[in-house]
Amino acid sequence: MLAVLSGIVIYAFYFQCDPLQNGCIAKADQIVPYFAVEVFSSVPGLTGLIVSAVCSASLSTISTAINGIVTVVGEGGIKKLWPQLSDAKFTTIMKIVSVICGLMFLLMAGFASVAGSMVIPLCHGLIGAHGGAVAGVFLLGILIPWGNTNGATAGIITGALMGTWILIGSVMYPPISTPLPLSNDRCPVNDTFIFTTTTMNTLTGSDSHSMATNMPFDIEDSRTGITRLYSISFLYFSLVSGLSSLFFGIVISLLFPCKDLVDANLLSSFVVEACQRLPQTLRDKCPLALPITT
Repeated sequence: MLAVLSGIVIYAFYFQCDPLQNGCIAKADQIVPYFAVEVFSSVPGLTGLIVSAVCSASLSTISTAINGIVTVVGEGGIKKLWPQLSDAKFTTIMKIVSVICGLMFLLMAGFASVAGSMVIPLCHGLIGAHGGAVAGVFLLGILIPWGNTNGATAGIITGALMGTWILIGSVMYPPISTPLPLSNDRCPVNDTFIFTTTTMNTLTGSDSHSMATNMPFDIEDSRTGITRLYSISFLYFSLVSGLSSLFFGIVISLLFPCKDLVDANLLSSFVVEACQRLPQTLRDKCPLALPITT
């Protein structure tokens, strides 16, 4: 929400004087620090405070991710493979793993500087493609009384494959996005470079506007069949993979049922209540072992 509000404020501030068009910044990613310097430079120390806050937030996120990865690798991998490992050796291995993770994050940062605007969609797409499948399996276990191991395994594999398929398709056929209108009409006229840029934009503004407005719609209309699916936003990848995981988990659980009864305490309370309100013929098909306890 903070990022969205910041973007709205920055767009409103530079609506008629785009720093990217007039050459004040080289890439759109530089707009936030440029905005902070231009607006808050008159207040001593505030610009540095904003930059340090951004760096601190980034470091906090990275450190949390590294700690989580190291914990999962240590508890779920190292201790399972070598249960007799001493605490001293285990600590040394964990330090090595944390250093490797830090180096991987550095490489990812270097890749981000080269990839440009594809970084955020690609990262969100990867997280959505696999995180949605995991969420679908959790929903299967919480909401579906007949859900079992067969359904969970098939669901998570299918959901991950579905999300990965859409991610690859969106990279090959990227969605068309029309940027919001910007101009340099209100830039200071005493700046020679800005005035020249504004003059050139004024002379060629009608042609540029025509291309920017019409071309995306022509490309979008030319998409047919499965290519339309690839044009969805990367924010919906988790929804697609999660629903696919849940759907196939339900179907496979029905086709390959297990005879083991399910502890009702592991299900959602309203699901248990719904099963108890069903007719007797349908209630017998809900494999609940115990009534839910409070």
